[in-house]
Amino acid sequence: MGYARLEGHFHRDVAMEMASAFEPIYQANLDTIRNDPNRGPMRHYIVLPFEPPLYQSAFHGNSAVLAIVRAILGEDVYCNQFASDTPAKGSVHQKWHADTTVNFTEDGKLQPPDLMAANTSFVDVTPENGPFEVCDGSHHIPDAIEKLTNGELEFTPLYLRVGDVLVRDPRCIHRGSPNITDIPRGVAVLGFDREGTERGSPGGERNSHGLLRDAE
Repeated sequence: MGYARLEGHFHRDVAMEMASAFEPIYQANLDTIRNDPNRGPMRHYIVLPFEPPLYQSAFHGNSAVLAIVRAILGEDVYCNQFASDTPAKGSVHQKWHADTTVNFTEDGKLQPPDLMAANTSFVDVTPENGPFEVCDGSHHIPDAIEKLTNGELEFTPLYLRVGDVLVRDPRCIHRGSPNITDIPRGVAVLGFDREGTERGSPGGERNSHGLLRDAE
C-alpha cells in the first residue's frame, strides 16, 4: 500500500497544543504564503523548531511510529525533518509526485526505501479543506505518475482526524488537494532517514535531537 494510518494514536489536546504553537509561525510567514509560496498557490512548506510546545513526545517519540520506521529503515534511523506543508484557501491540486527518487532494480523490482515520513493533522480533514490524496502501491509502478495524470489509476483521499498519524513511504505517489475553507489545514511532518543517507535537511544541518527515543 505504501502507508499506514494509526487512528487516534495520541490525545487531541497534544495536537491542539502543537496547533496553537504553529499559528504565530504561520502568521509570520503569511506574506510569503500569499506572494511567493513554495508548494503552489497558498500552500507553503515551513521548517519547524524541534522545541516544545511544537515538539511533543506523544508524536515525535511515538512508540508505534518508531517501531514501524525502525523495522523498515533500521535501528540507526534518525529524524532529519520537522516541518509543515499547509494548504489554505486559494490552494489548488498539486501535480502527482513522489517526495524522493523512486529506484528500481534491473529486473524491475522496487529497491528498499531510504526515507520514511509521518504526518499528523492539526485539524480534522474533510473533503473541503484539502485532503492528502494518495495512490495505493503506486511506488511499485514505474509509470504511475503518467497513469494517474491520464486517469488510469485510482487514488484515495485520506481524511485524518486530530490525533491520527499517517506513516508513509514518500515514494508512494501523492498530491495535495485544494482547501476551499477559510481555515488553513495545518499539518506536522517528520522525515526519517536511514543511517548513511545523503540528504540535506530542509533547515540546513542534519539534526536528530535524540528524537528516536520512545515516549515515556
